[in-house]
Amino acid sequence: EMLPIIIIFICSFFPVLYNTVTGIKTVDRNLIKAAKTLGASERNILTTIALPLALPSIFTGLRLEAGMAWRTIIAAEMVAIPTGIGALLMRAESLIRIDIVIVCLIVLAVMCLFFEKFFLYMEYRLTGKWR
Repeated sequence: EMLPIIIIFICSFFPVLYNTVTGIKTVDRNLIKAAKTLGASERNILTTIALPLALPSIFTGLRLEAGMAWRTIIAAEMVAIPTGIGALLMRAESLIRIDIVIVCLIVLAVMCLFFEKFFLYMEYRLTGKWR
């Protein structure tokens, strides 16, 4: 059962990494130069300037990928795993059980919404004082 884990990792990791790198690249170079002038180490620059300023981009990636990860899990369950919501969705579809299909889709939507709100809350808690 390693294949679904690898698929979910690939679908989720690289977009979050891209948003993180993009967020760090958008940090104002003048802030970094000022910190170096004042004697800050590379580690201090990363932890006190680059990462805090990149947090909104990082959380954007996390919010987007939380929903994508759930959809990927469902797709992996449809193909490779005989249990789970995806497998239930496939069985219900083959038996023309529209009620079960709708419930599965509602569960997927609620989980995506939950993770969206969770990451919005975490973003606000970590970056709210800077706005």
